Amino acid sequence: DQRQNDYLRERLKQAVEEHSDVAGRLALWGRRLVAEALSRGQILLHSLPYEFSAADINTAASHATAEHVRRMGKINLVA
Repeated sequence: DQRQNDYLRERLKQAVEEHSDVAGRLALWGRRLVAEALSRGQILLHSLPYEFSAADINTAASHATAEHVRRMGKINLVA
């Protein structure tokens, strides 16, 4: 059920359009958030008893970044 996600996305998009002065700060916060998630994800992967190749880690990071860019674009923010 995506109704809550859709509602929140539309409210954020509307808020960004109505208050363009805060859009830059919100976009910066989003970039910081995804950078923190990527950093913690790498720490987690390195702490597991499994071996992950650099290619595996890069693929996961690329996917997370692409999804972040897609989500930010849906609310008219620059990732």
